[in-house]
Amino acid sequence: MISNKKTKISLSLVFLGFFIAITLMTGIQPAPAATKTINLKFAYWMPTKHTLHGVHKKFADEVAELTKGRVKITLYPGGALGKPKEQWDMAVGGIADISFFIPSYTAGRFPLTSVFDLPLIGGGSAKVNTALAVDIYKKYLAREFKDAKMLFFYVSEPFTIHTTKKQVRNLSDMKGLKIRTSGAMQSATIKALGGIPVTMPISEAYTSLEKGVVDGILTAFTAMVSFRLYDVTKYSISMGLNASPFAVAMNLKKYNSLPPDIQKILDGLSLRYAFQSAIDYDEDRIKAIQIGKDKGQVIEPLSPEEFKKWVDRVSPIYNQWAGDMKAKGLPGREVIDAIMELK
Repeated sequence: MISNKKTKISLSLVFLGFFIAITLMTGIQPAPAATKTINLKFAYWMPTKHTLHGVHKKFADEVAELTKGRVKITLYPGGALGKPKEQWDMAVGGIADISFFIPSYTAGRFPLTSVFDLPLIGGGSAKVNTALAVDIYKKYLAREFKDAKMLFFYVSEPFTIHTTKKQVRNLSDMKGLKIRTSGAMQSATIKALGGIPVTMPISEAYTSLEKGVVDGILTAFTAMVSFRLYDVTKYSISMGLNASPFAVAMNLKKYNSLPPDIQKILDGLSLRYAFQSAIDYDEDRIKAIQIGKDKGQVIEPLSPEEFKKWVDRVSPIYNQWAGDMKAKGLPGREVIDAIMELK
């Protein structure tokens, strides 16, 4: 009996060994624990029809692809997680993992960065403006954003003035017009031109234009489409007056918690998506101007003589801005000179 039991045990061990060998050869192994997906919330206030919603979707899709699904970015457009002025603090505080924000919406927080809000300092496209911004950002501006991980920084297409009832052809036409602006530099520009600046988020512009709270708006042509502002305006000046720095930031603690290879992927996308944003902006600007014309919007340039008068009117803002920066111990004049050397 003992011998038979030993034989049965031996046979069982043989069969067990045989089964393990076959399992290993055929790849039938216990399933490993599934890799946990890293979910990130990306907040911004633009609607889904806005140019940048498309860019943000491309970014989210590419991150998912490059990380092989380990990172999933969920988009929250239309201000679902917070108002425009709250976006930077949302990223810093972790309410959102990632957020798009406009530095000028938080007055005084990013003083040197406001150099790109100065009138006529940039070029005629978002691509040119962003190219100017790359070196300037690294050398002078990055320290202003140390409380978050900056994913990409770029500068918008040129903004211009759009009005509801009165066409602006000269400085006399600007006198007394209430124009919506988005920050201190735009307000200084409108004031220098004889208008009355009214600062508000663009999400409030439609109603304000419709009800006559403001007579016009200083913004991009693309915004005229995505926020349906052509429906409540009649005239646009086809010139680039101001631009605006834009940025996408990530909560620093969340970024630092990511595996190194995922951090590397995000870092590798930074510059490309700065320019992707600019490229898409420029393409949509051309379309937006045509849409305006098709809707009956009168879009005309200033005469060369009149344009020179506008340049002369806004030029003192440069010295004032540089002086304000100097009073804060910041190299404002140095930053302006650096941009001018690149142009």
